[in-house]
Amino acid sequence: PTQACMAGCAYVSRVGEAWNTEGPPSLGGAGGVDGNTRTLMNEIAKAACGVVTEHIRQYHFSPVGGLQLMRDLQAWKHVAIQLGSSDTERRFEEYKEASNVLVIPPGDLQGFLEDGGFYKSPACSDLLELRSDWKTVRDKLGSAYTGKVIG
Repeated sequence: PTQACMAGCAYVSRVGEAWNTEGPPSLGGAGGVDGNTRTLMNEIAKAACGVVTEHIRQYHFSPVGGLQLMRDLQAWKHVAIQLGSSDTERRFEEYKEASNVLVIPPGDLQGFLEDGGFYKSPACSDLLELRSDWKTVRDKLGSAYTGKVIG
């Protein structure tokens, strides 16, 4: 993962750990974690996911950048698992899978999208349009692509 990703993941993990070790004693529940703690950890994970996905939308990605993004998203997914947020874990996994559209060669992209049904994924349309070669790819996909344009 990138240094920025490692720093962000470490910070969010430390926040979760601090709550678990320094926070109020558990009120019971599954595994000694009460409902308030689960809710807090889920909200922390959702907020981190929101920040990460908004940050991603600020850039355009080359194939090498797409591979790096995949590694970063895997690291964030691991943080979501640590925090016990299965919804956020699934969201990071969806973005990680969708980030394949950043590394597929332009000539192979249409077949990949049609075979995987990725056109229906909001994460896919978000990331597809962040390719560094988007103008060329858009022309190759033609009218088959019906995704929204970002920004």
